[in-house]
Amino acid sequence: MKGFAFAASNPSLYHTGTYMATKLQNLIPNKLGAWTQCRTSPKPAKQTLHQIMPNEVKPKAISSNEETKMNTRLAKDNILGRLKQAKRSPKSAEELAFFPWGSHPDITIDDKAERFVEMMSANHADVRTVQRSELTQALHEVMDSYGFSRIAMGTAGEYIRDFEDAAQGKQVTPFNQKIEDWKSELFNSIDVGITHTLGGIADTGALILWPNEHEPRTLSLVPPSHIAVVKKSALYGHFLQVMQENNWDHYMPTNALLISGPSKTADIQQTLAYGAHGPSQLIVLLLEDE
Repeated sequence: MKGFAFAASNPSLYHTGTYMATKLQNLIPNKLGAWTQCRTSPKPAKQTLHQIMPNEVKPKAISSNEETKMNTRLAKDNILGRLKQAKRSPKSAEELAFFPWGSHPDITIDDKAERFVEMMSANHADVRTVQRSELTQALHEVMDSYGFSRIAMGTAGEYIRDFEDAAQGKQVTPFNQKIEDWKSELFNSIDVGITHTLGGIADTGALILWPNEHEPRTLSLVPPSHIAVVKKSALYGHFLQVMQENNWDHYMPTNALLISGPSKTADIQQTLAYGAHGPSQLIVLLLEDE
């Protein structure tokens, strides 16, 4: 049977076999029935069935990537199926709600200021509460007490005049040129950078900075010391309030900073060190509004 199948699959063998059978037709006894007599066989096809329908006959090979995707899909379906079949127990609103510090409606601005000063001081920030009319004098006193003589500041902002007046007699470098032009001075000579803030978070004790072209992030990141001015009225209870009240769901800042204290790290032998990735000193002036 296998021999016949092999001969039938080869056009040359099939043609030769049918030719020989036709020539040997006279050797078959006539007394046998007509069904035993050899008849003219059909001509072999020019192409085999495998050649005519290669796609239908030959199964498509599956690549390793497709197999991996298939296995991943099956695993995912199994996990989701178990989750859907798992028993569920309803939770109350109290269990699902998130109530960080400052969520209570009875929290006052004085409560926020007290918590803000407490939390930032715990993170080794120097926090000083000053009146708006005393801002220039307070800045001058901070510069003298810390020995700051080379000051870097922005070019605009609500209190930029106070910054400039407080730095009278100091070497002031405004951030009004490309960083490549004064990078060496910024990294090697500047003592302190002064910036405004968007506000503060009382819950964790953190400053909110929104750097722009007038006050780039570099001012609060590169100098060894940082002076920040924050309004008392701009204190928020927690970070969620910051996002809600400033519509960050529609106007998300591209570069918002949260600063809770001087730069510190304990990566090396679990020993706490300050100034590893930024300023080692943070001075915060909490401004009583006019």
